[in-house]
Amino acid sequence: MVALAAVLTGVLLYVLLPRPDDKEGAPTARETPGPGTSATASGPAAPKRDASGAPPSPSFGDAGDGDADQPETNLLTPAGIRRALAELRPLMDSGKVISLVVYPEHVSAEALVKGSTKRYDRFSYRADSGASRDGAGGTKTTGTQPVDLNAFDWDALPALMRKADQVLGVDQPTSRYLVVRAPSSVFDEGQSMSVYLSDAYGSGYLKADPKGKVIATYPQDK
Repeated sequence: MVALAAVLTGVLLYVLLPRPDDKEGAPTARETPGPGTSATASGPAAPKRDASGAPPSPSFGDAGDGDADQPETNLLTPAGIRRALAELRPLMDSGKVISLVVYPEHVSAEALVKGSTKRYDRFSYRADSGASRDGAGGTKTTGTQPVDLNAFDWDALPALMRKADQVLGVDQPTSRYLVVRAPSSVFDEGQSMSVYLSDAYGSGYLKADPKGKVIATYPQDK
């Protein structure tokens, strides 16, 4: 009996104790990584990599895409001006604009009061807060006529900005803006748009017709 007990004990030890060729810590089916990934029991699977070993580039909608879907915030561009005017027009009762000044951050406008040929109100637009009526402006100067904003080719603005950089002699401008001028029967002038560049010493500007053709240049005094 003693011999039989010894034999049974030896068999149990052989079955229960680990053998040298067992793989300690092998993952279960739940932990087994899928194709193209690697995982351990203590951490998540690593990102799938391409044949070169580099992780894939993010697709649209992933973090790091930038502002691809954000609206135009620089108003001194064709898209920026159109966006500002689209929001300003509903506030202008008469729709007859006599002045428009466009900066990168905001737009200022003056439009006649509905039913009046002389009185005007002031309006403004900012990319972060939209359009607003800023109140009474005053009375327009004699001879000033409403400007037809639909006549202006805003797509010509980038070329005008480049031209201004080339000919106005303002090497490091601290301010850029566009002035849309209304026609005047007193000064015999038609409607136009002028690009201004300025720095601490002064400013220069170029004047163009509504289609973007440069009429005159006024470089900064040196």
